[in-house]
Amino acid sequence: MSKTPYIQVNNLDFVYPDGTKALENINLSIQSGEFIALIGQNGSGKTTLSKCLNGLYKPTSGEALVESLNSKHTSIVQMVRRVGYVFQNPDHQLFNSNCWDEIAYGPRNIQLSEAEVKERVEEAARVVGLPGKMLSVQRCSWAILWKASSIRATWSWLRARKDSAKPVP
Repeated sequence: MSKTPYIQVNNLDFVYPDGTKALENINLSIQSGEFIALIGQNGSGKTTLSKCLNGLYKPTSGEALVESLNSKHTSIVQMVRRVGYVFQNPDHQLFNSNCWDEIAYGPRNIQLSEAEVKERVEEAARVVGLPGKMLSVQRCSWAILWKASSIRATWSWLRARKDSAKPVP
């Protein structure tokens, strides 16, 4: 018996408003626990596909399913609870002045309670080996902030692991 994939992309097309066809007939299946890399030349559609998976972009046709939720018809808030995204250029992503706020941005953005935010920040920092004393540093180095931004993507995985016995709202 085949398991339902964590991510399933079926005949996905994406056309930008200016008419540029970025993705055509993409089909992809990723099982829970698999690690993949989207690789290709500049302009090949890696970022566009990623943004279709997390709901930032809505496919022109076809579907991108994450935990059987169709990104075309599901809110971004629901999708980012399931798909983390780390920008290629940290200057497009890092905008908080300390590590704690950088890591807390994601959980706060989906309106978790401050108690849950605190728990997520501390657990994510432990998972990636970020020392607790670095969380309150006002002027983190670029490398520390980059690690903190990677935690933004990691924290949604932590929730899925923590809540694996119950569905994510």
